[in-house]
Amino acid sequence: MYICTLFMAYLLHIDTSTDIGSVAISHNGKLIHSISGVAARNHAGTVNAMITDCLATADITLTDIAAVVVCAGPGSYTGLRIAMATAKGICYALDKPLILNNKLTLLALKQCNKENDDISDFVAAILVAREKEYYMSIYTANKICVQEP
Repeated sequence: MYICTLFMAYLLHIDTSTDIGSVAISHNGKLIHSISGVAARNHAGTVNAMITDCLATADITLTDIAAVVVCAGPGSYTGLRIAMATAKGICYALDKPLILNNKLTLLALKQCNKENDDISDFVAAILVAREKEYYMSIYTANKICVQEP
């Protein structure tokens, strides 16, 4: 019930798990506006300005947000800390819930949602961790997790 209520509200999305950070606003499950950073690996210097710009473009304020959704990894440790600290600060100050997403799950489900006859029985999301090491998850085309992230 609570998640359904959040789905019908404004959500602030923050993702700094990669070199280029992004901020988005959604409402009723639809993207209202999104901004991607232009300065690679400068999340601390850009994420708050991107949030301000995104809110202004969507013509809402932080008090209109029902929750903050943050990409909790895998990804750059410093980037993840910046997003998490920003999101937790907003949630604490405004008494809003914090929702965590996994980057691998998002990537896999995005592929599963495509209207594409080329999709196989399984979808794998793979991200480089470091040299010869990878993060991975596997889903069926019906969005059932076969290998946890």
